[in-house]
Amino acid sequence: VLVVDYPPEEAAAFGTATVYVVFRIGRRLWDDSTALVASAFMALAFIHARDSHFGTTDTALTFFIITSVGLLIGAHQSGRHRDFALAGVVGGLGAATKYNAVLLIAPLVASYIVHVVQATDKASAARDPRLFTYGLPFLAAFGVGVPFVVLDYKNFVLAMRELQSSMTVGDPR
Repeated sequence: VLVVDYPPEEAAAFGTATVYVVFRIGRRLWDDSTALVASAFMALAFIHARDSHFGTTDTALTFFIITSVGLLIGAHQSGRHRDFALAGVVGGLGAATKYNAVLLIAPLVASYIVHVVQATDKASAARDPRLFTYGLPFLAAFGVGVPFVVLDYKNFVLAMRELQSSMTVGDPR
């Protein structure tokens, strides 16, 4: 399994950028005061600050997830397909950094459901391509970030099964 190690300087940059993205999301959804409080909590979160200091992949993962969700919020509000595509690329880079970013499917599906529920023409809303305009760029960015998933799929599946087994059984040593 490919593991990306970030130097501490890059992890600190990802951590700092995440605080800014949280501020932008807070401002977009509420107001400046809420955004400031939310970003302060992000900046002072112990694990985020510690991981930013030590250069773990979790800092980059957090940045990509928060950024993708922020872009999804903007895309949901604007309805522009290019916004969904950009959010998908960022989410795919997050999944290439650490696989559990595939959970970004949850806010995407939530956006789709809210769109359909709020629409007057449910049939037309159900055909909205946001699942694809997010999903295809997500998969493309993931494939570029972790090319062996495509180039050596058989060994990727074997590695994932081994990882699943180790999570189920634990370390046999």
